[in-house]
Amino acid sequence: MNNNTLWQDIKRTILRSNTAVQQLIFINIAVFLIIAVARLFFWLAGQPLGSYYYSEYLAVPSDIKSLLYHPWTIVTYMFTHGEVMHILFNMLVIYWFGKILTEFVGNRKIFPIYLLGGFAGALLFIICYQIFPVFHAALPEARAWGASASA
Repeated sequence: MNNNTLWQDIKRTILRSNTAVQQLIFINIAVFLIIAVARLFFWLAGQPLGSYYYSEYLAVPSDIKSLLYHPWTIVTYMFTHGEVMHILFNMLVIYWFGKILTEFVGNRKIFPIYLLGGFAGALLFIICYQIFPVFHAALPEARAWGASASA
């Protein structure tokens, strides 16, 4: 009889996955599930602010002042997703293009490329909201999340 816990099985699966693409997909899905459970608890507790906290503390803001108060969002937004279809399509893109990219640059460069792509996406998002007048009305509330910029 195998006495491994679910957590040990998950850790073993992550460590055994031989590609960075698989690990990125697993990390994104794990973060999505953790956030989904947290949002469920907020909802069950009658706290409608659960989605506010999710967006406020994990998504990268378009407003530079907000970014100064939440600098970690430049990293966390890359691993957060809004809905099931959002994460599904992002993970499909990471899987398909990640396999192709791995053939060109190798497995060891996937994480740095993912992170640099995410940083570049956040920077472009913030710059566009500062420069283009059409976005100024939404400036304080606009936030980005998801692996779309990294993929």
